[in-house]
Amino acid sequence: MKKIALALTLSLLTLSGCLFASTNAPATVPTPPGDLLGTIVAQTLTAQPTASPMTATSTSMATTPTDTPTLALPSPTATPYYTPTPTTYVAPAAPVYPAPSQSVAQFIRYYYSQINISNYPLTWSLLTPNFQYANNGPATGGYQGYVDFWNTVHEVIVEGVTVLSQTNYYAVASVNTRYHWNTDVITYSADVFNLTYNYTRRTWMFDSPTSYYVPPVYPSQTPSQFIYYYYSQINLSNYPLTWSLLDANFQNNVNGPSTGGYSGYAAYWSTVNNVSVQSVSVLSQTTSYAVVRVYAIYYYNNGSTVGSTDSFNLVYDYSRATWLFDSPY
Repeated sequence: MKKIALALTLSLLTLSGCLFASTNAPATVPTPPGDLLGTIVAQTLTAQPTASPMTATSTSMATTPTDTPTLALPSPTATPYYTPTPTTYVAPAAPVYPAPSQSVAQFIRYYYSQINISNYPLTWSLLTPNFQYANNGPATGGYQGYVDFWNTVHEVIVEGVTVLSQTNYYAVASVNTRYHWNTDVITYSADVFNLTYNYTRRTWMFDSPTSYYVPPVYPSQTPSQFIYYYYSQINLSNYPLTWSLLDANFQNNVNGPSTGGYSGYAAYWSTVNNVSVQSVSVLSQTTSYAVVRVYAIYYYNNGSTVGSTDSFNLVYDYSRATWLFDSPY
């Protein structure tokens, strides 16, 4: 028994030596024959897997994947998937308007000539709907109110038309007119109008009174100053100057060829020794027109004295900065 125990002890010591031996020792441990316990222990040890040394180069610890996907980016010079088609804005062609066949002044004078013969259906048609509504709308009686107003006017005289601005289809005009009313009163008007050209009818039309503001510029000389100055030059026999202070309308109507023109004018005033202006009354005035009443005493060369009250129309000449006699009132 002591021999068996000794043998078992030696076997266990041998097994212990194998467990602590170098990792390079053989994986199979021999067992003594006929030793059941040794056989069991040996079978148990041979059933354990052999550990592989862990080194830095072991493929089981590799961390760099070999199948990493690669993202293919398009080259900067490659053709894009969608190429937008460039668009170029083309402005619509501006409408071309031919030059009107009728001047603004022709239209204005034609319109009032038709007013003077009471052709109101025609003159009404020469107002745009904008003008009709703004100036002769339902509140003022519409067309009938328009007719009623013009029936109070005996005659309209167009003194002047000034075109302030104009294109082929639009114009702004300043119109100076003299109104002879049925009551024998004469007044003056200075108005500014918008006009539009109707290519279908080939005529200008009143569109509306314009918002274009023309500030009034009043003459530096008053009508009264002009009257006193005029007769002071008559008293000095300065007839060339006083003749020039009569406009062409006055010269033709009062001192026309039938009365000798300038010669007849000078001959008449040569019979007057002195004119004493007693008073001047301004009956009406705008920036360009005035109506005055003059009371004067005429002292003739033959000794007679005559008092006279006369009314005159005056028109202002801005180029000369003076009033002019336009016509007897």
